[in-house]
Amino acid sequence: MDASVVTTPAGEFRGLQHGVVRSFLGIPYAHAPTGARRWLAPEPIGAWNGVRNADAFGPASPQPALPPELTISPERATTTSEDCLYLNVWAPAPPQATAPVMVWIHGGGFFTGSGSESGYDGAHFAERGVVLVTLNYRLGPFGFLAHPELAATDPTRTTNNYGLLDQLCALQWVKTNIALFGGDPNNVTIFGESAGAAAVRCLMEMPAARGLFHRAILQSGGFGSSALGETAEPTLEAKLRVGLAYQKALGARSLAEMRDIPAGKLIDTMAFKFRETDRGLRWWPTPTALLPRSDTSDISAGIADVPVLLGTNANEGIFFANAFGTARLNYFGMSLGILGLSARKLFRENSPLSRTGAREGMRNLIADFFFVERAYQMAAQLSALGRRCYVYHFGRVAPKNRAAHRRANHTYEIPYVFGLPPDDDGYDAVDAAVSRAMQDYWISFARNGDPNVGGAPHWPAFADDDMSVMHFGDRPNVGPYPRSMVFDLLRRRRAATT
Repeated sequence: MDASVVTTPAGEFRGLQHGVVRSFLGIPYAHAPTGARRWLAPEPIGAWNGVRNADAFGPASPQPALPPELTISPERATTTSEDCLYLNVWAPAPPQATAPVMVWIHGGGFFTGSGSESGYDGAHFAERGVVLVTLNYRLGPFGFLAHPELAATDPTRTTNNYGLLDQLCALQWVKTNIALFGGDPNNVTIFGESAGAAAVRCLMEMPAARGLFHRAILQSGGFGSSALGETAEPTLEAKLRVGLAYQKALGARSLAEMRDIPAGKLIDTMAFKFRETDRGLRWWPTPTALLPRSDTSDISAGIADVPVLLGTNANEGIFFANAFGTARLNYFGMSLGILGLSARKLFRENSPLSRTGAREGMRNLIADFFFVERAYQMAAQLSALGRRCYVYHFGRVAPKNRAAHRRANHTYEIPYVFGLPPDDDGYDAVDAAVSRAMQDYWISFARNGDPNVGGAPHWPAFADDDMSVMHFGDRPNVGPYPRSMVFDLLRRRRAATT
């Protein structure tokens, strides 16, 4: 029997085998959402005759190019097409009967990225007995356009979150087919980073996703609330106005004309000026009947009852400060907007009168406001609901990242989770040990809903009266929740609003 050939209900796939790992790349899970299918729910792929080669990645969703300082992966989306609904599977060889399944949802702000980036190679997981799946989904205006004409033909109001519907379709494909690759469809962990973690949070809140996954991991995103008055994602009504403004910017007279516009023009126009929405949130998921709550809502009892592992990096704000800017006025204004007059305490630590102070202050403010404090809030709310939740804080700085402008930045935990690239000499033996430990914990969590493994430091479930978390520095170490002046000011201000 050729283990590199798998027969599914749709047809046969021939993948690749390297030692104890089989890979099946570029598997279509839905028809190409092109032409009349643009801005419709994904349609599961039909059957075909013969053997289909699964030895090359499928294209990513069309997306804009980013400036170097905001580019996370150098090969991000080198090939793009609206025909982008593909997934990839790495599986042990020979096949196992009940291997845990982990489904990775890539980040990129819901407008960039793909499941085929080199940093998401699933071989290390497959070597350790896990079936690892990555996927593409529609991004930007292709994945998250709202438009009155679409709403008029969708009385259930479940659409406009087409990218989420793609993820749902991929998970349904996993449930139907993954046993044929040796995976257990009744033991599926969804995990993602940044916008990928926000997508995990959305799936946890979607009734239609119940039963399609059994554990959830959120890395650097998907937590928090808008209780402090910060900008939240647009409502559906606001997004409908955005859709009409986008149509005008495109020079189209109707949705039908918009469907005929080349993908490149849709991408070139997506940053059009429109005062009602922040450009960074314009193409994010929106609360609808499909998604009763959003990634910035407080946790409710209706969220999926599954074990959760979540965490943040020590220096998340470095990446985002490049996007927000570190000018002294930016820092001063954002601090006052978030903290009110209590920002004066922050200014004693990092003065807005100094360029260096503004830069470091902005980095710390963003890290604590958007990540550290919100992660705490989500963990505390899950704990209050009686849900099992494990929290980490990543602070390891590899030799290549020790320059002050890098440190434990946003996305920098991903190589440790997936296994360090063998040809990158910017990591050392300590990094290799940290990576192995993180993989041990992640895989144990995927197997059992509990990250703990024999011989490693015990990782306690989060409790608000204890606040112990796993710190990944030079070695795994349990310690207190990472608090700072910004964290404490945010907690006090949040308490005053309740």
